[in-house]
Amino acid sequence: MEDLLPFYIYNGVSKAEFMDSEPRELECYDLAYKFSEDRKNFHEHMQGVYTVEALKATVCNMFRKNGQAPYEYCLLYTSDAADEL
Repeated sequence: MEDLLPFYIYNGVSKAEFMDSEPRELECYDLAYKFSEDRKNFHEHMQGVYTVEALKATVCNMFRKNGQAPYEYCLLYTSDAADEL
């Protein structure tokens, strides 16, 4: 049980609350941590998608032939989409 204490302290549970609580009372902290990790994972994934699209547009435009339309990447992610999470 003591090996879980640092995890719960990191998530905002005091030592006294941890020691006096039953496991089911701490489930909300586990769920909040999972939501936080999912949101962080989503943002990192979208940052990677944006970077790949930007590099692809740069390289495609670097090697395009005269008269060929420039490659334009679409913006897949906006800050409004993040607020909906």
